[in-house]
Amino acid sequence: LLVRYTVKGSNTERQYRLPQEYGEGPGQLKLAAACAEAARIRALARSGVDWTEAEDVRLRSEAASKAALQRRDGLTLERALSDYVENKRRAKDGLGLKARTRADYQAMVQGARKTEKGTRQAAGFLYPIAKTPLTELTASDIRDAYDTAVKKSPRRAEYAMQVLRAVLRWHGVV
Repeated sequence: LLVRYTVKGSNTERQYRLPQEYGEGPGQLKLAAACAEAARIRALARSGVDWTEAEDVRLRSEAASKAALQRRDGLTLERALSDYVENKRRAKDGLGLKARTRADYQAMVQGARKTEKGTRQAAGFLYPIAKTPLTELTASDIRDAYDTAVKKSPRRAEYAMQVLRAVLRWHGVV
């Protein structure tokens, strides 16, 4: 749903797309609620508040507070991924991640191990950076993990980077 509005004192029409689709299904916004949200955004614009700027400021302050909390707690990538797997909800239906997806994600940060049948499994592609606190994770750390992983399997290395990006975004890491 696209909301168009003009901020008081400006002649420029702006637009904002609501993050959820409207409809009757789970995880969707009902049409009445979408219209109410659009009316609220337009009312703020009439009083001189630009919704997109206000939302950006709110998101930045939220990310800063999350980062401060992570610094205090020393949240590692392994713990962040575990938290993501437990609390993430799918956008289409609002349910948790599927069991197979959870297992795949968690395997990416596990070290080398032996299965119950005695076969050896290699460490996950994100294992080299799993114990690193998110606040100390650098682009070169990520690049090194990717370079190591791409030698084994380019497709799985890309998948690991997609998962890493999702976890970092979910925790508000820019």
